Parts: sequence; C-alpha cells; structure tokens
Amino acid sequence: MTTRAISPCLHPSRMALLSLVACLLLVPRLGLASMVDLYGWGSRASALGGAFTALADDFTAVYYNPAGLMYPRTLETAFPNRKGIQFDFGYVYGEPRLYVQDPNKRRQAEDYGSTTGPYLGITIDPVDFHGTFRRKMFAFGLGLYLPVDHLLYYGRYFPEERRYPFFYDYSMRFVLLPGIAVEVLPRLSLGLGLQMLARLHTDTLGTVHVSLDRLLSQEALITGRIPLERENVRLGEFEDLTLNLAPIIGVQYRPTPWIRFGLVYRGENYVNDFGLTNPIINLGDILAFEQGYQFKFVRFFTPHQVFLGIAWLPAPKLTVSLDTGWLDWSDFHDIEASKPDPSFRDTWMPRLGAEYRWKEVWFFRAGYFYYASPVPEQKGVTNFLDNDRHVFSTGLEWIWKDPPGFWNKPVHLSAYLQYHAVVERHYSKTDPRDPFYPGYSFGGQILMGGLQVSVPL
Repeated sequence: MTTRAISPCLHPSRMALLSLVACLLLVPRLGLASMVDLYGWGSRASALGGAFTALADDFTAVYYNPAGLMYPRTLETAFPNRKGIQFDFGYVYGEPRLYVQDPNKRRQAEDYGSTTGPYLGITIDPVDFHGTFRRKMFAFGLGLYLPVDHLLYYGRYFPEERRYPFFYDYSMRFVLLPGIAVEVLPRLSLGLGLQMLARLHTDTLGTVHVSLDRLLSQEALITGRIPLERENVRLGEFEDLTLNLAPIIGVQYRPTPWIRFGLVYRGENYVNDFGLTNPIINLGDILAFEQGYQFKFVRFFTPHQVFLGIAWLPAPKLTVSLDTGWLDWSDFHDIEASKPDPSFRDTWMPRLGAEYRWKEVWFFRAGYFYYASPVPEQKGVTNFLDNDRHVFSTGLEWIWKDPPGFWNKPVHLSAYLQYHAVVERHYSKTDPRDPFYPGYSFGGQILMGGLQVSVPL
C-alpha cells in the first residue's frame, strides 16, 4: 500500500501552538480518539474487558465514568476507603498484526507501528474542604498517557487508499483526562470530565511576484519550474488555535454494598483543521490573479457514546460486571470532513468482566468485549478498512500489604494481557476500472499488555 502524502508532524508553527496548549492543559483531556478508545486504559479496567462503567473507582474513572471517583475500591473488596492521594504508574505495549490479501497473492502486512508508552494516574479521594460540608462530597482524578514515538501524529491519507483509519489515528497521540465527582445524595454521585481537541484555523495570504525574465527563462520553459528569490515571495500566515470541548458525564448509584449501577455519556469530538490559502500571483506587473482554495480536514473523530453498566457480588469474593454501549458512528466524518458514501452505521458494544479475590491480597481477572465494525462494505472508490473484533483479556493484582522501609501503606502491583481476534473480512469491488477490482480480504490480530504500580500517599 502506498500513500500519496504523509506528514509525520504538524507545520512547525502549528506544532508549537499545540505543544503550548498541551502544557497549559497539564495544569487544568486532549483525550478521546486515542489509545484509550482502541484498547482501554488501566490494568484493572483493561483486564475486565472494559466493563467498568459501574465499577470505575480508580484514576481510569475519568474515562469510564467520572462519578466513580467518589467511591474508591468498594463492593466489599480489600482495603476500601483509602485516604489522601494515590499515584498510578503504568506502561502499555500493543502490537497490531494486520494484513491485506489480494486475489492469488500473498498476504501483505499492514505496518501501523506499536502502541507503547507510559501513563500516569492521580486520584484525590473525597474531601470536605476542611469541614465546609457535612460529609466528604468531592473527588478528583487525572490521567495522562504519553506515546513513545509521537506526542501527536498528524498524517494525511486519502479515502481511496486502503487504510485502517482508526488504527492510523487512535494510537498516535497523547491523552490527558481530568475529572471531578460530587456526591449529590448518599450513595448517588455525579461526575464530569472534559474532552479537549484542537480547532485549527489557518489562512495563508500575500503576494508572489514573478518577473517576465524569470517566467520566460530557459529553465522555466524546459522544466516548468520558475526559480524565485526570497524577496519576491511575501506570504503571511494567520493561525488561530482554539479548543473543541466535549463532555464526559457519568452517574453512579450504590443501593447496597453488593451492587452498583453506572451510566456514562461521552460527547462527539474531533480535530477541526480548516482555512484559506489564497496568495496573489503577480506576473511581471502585467497580470495578477488569485491562486486560492479553501480546505477543511477532520481527524481523530470519536462519536457520541452512551454506556450502561451493572456490577454485583454473586459470591463473597467474586465480582461480576456487565456493560452495554451505543456508539453514534452514523455521524462519522472522514479526513475530508464529509460523510462517507455509504455512511457508517451505529453500533452496540457488549462488555463482560469478572474478578476473584483470594486471601485478600490476590485478584484474578478476566474479561471480554465485542467490537462491531461500523464500516459498511466498500464496493465503490473508498477503502476504509475495519473488522469486527472479539477481544479477550486477563490480569492479576497483588497487594503488598507491608512494604519494607519507611513506606507504611500497601502498594498495588498489577498486570494484564489482551488479545484481539480480528475477524477476516472481504470487500467485493463492482467497477472493473477500480485498481483493487475484483476485491480483497483483510484481517489479523492484536496483542496488548501492560504493567501498573499503584502507590497511595
């Protein structure tokens, strides 16, 4: 597969602006449409198949359900009601092994690189602001993921190319997610997080002066290229960077110690890059004309999502969680800011997780979720590649109750593995003039894993 135009990074001035915004956000999510959406986040939530809407109780609640920040480690689990601040340090590694196969040819590997990098989570347990409120009403959380290869990758592809758009976008950018929770009634909490992505407005204006001798030079007539001197090019670029904001709104309810319910909404968000390129071409002060066009690109698109979850204790040491979610993919916009033809379809996603506690210091976890592709069969000129996926996960956690030295609080050590069985799919092309006629197949697998250390202060 070839790509006509790939830009591994932003224009330097835009990159500087984005870096500045990123630094500013570190103190107040340039999130979603990211590794988190593709694979999940955090050792416990990922091991449970992402069935975490009702269970969310650590820093990953800022994504799965911000309301869960209010209730750290409940459902009769070990070491409930921790106090103060907790830091979670982790590292993830994912390896997509995808392929495309044309008729009567060998499989061609699709290299999208690994998803690897460290993450940091911070949770501040419920506080009452020095007795201002009768009970501890507020809790806070923050999550940060930094990919090793790219802080932000802003490549360019065309819908006619054979491309996995979600792998191409989602794993190549950092994530920053803040969240806050408030207990509005006993056992009922609300939570809010913010998704933040950039809105880039760029206009390029000015004059390019081409003298007649340059226009009629031998080099110009033979090669079609007109050599210009720097002083003859007077272009200015106007850039404006603002933020596209979308909320994550969650509710969590605990009617009894052995059951809880959760509901979360994640708003649609994407990078909106648009502007006007309109320099004036002056030919020897005889003829002047505008060489202009407008452009608009959409990247890192994430749809509206609603997830409903339940978690309960069917046995004293066994926790089971179940989620189901709706994703509004029918409103998907491709990189050229238009809806594909045919349009994507809305999907439903079930998630299931189970956790068994042994001897109060060991946790064994397993999970599953099913990803239904929103992409219809590509019979025309477009070639968006996407497959259904069966995702299986497992993990464990050990609580170091009495670490040596000066540390007097338990330390949590955990790990997880995740396997994506990518269901092979076939596209049949209808136009004999199509370069990919009569069609092709594609599929593969994805391996993912991570380690995490949780340290309370």
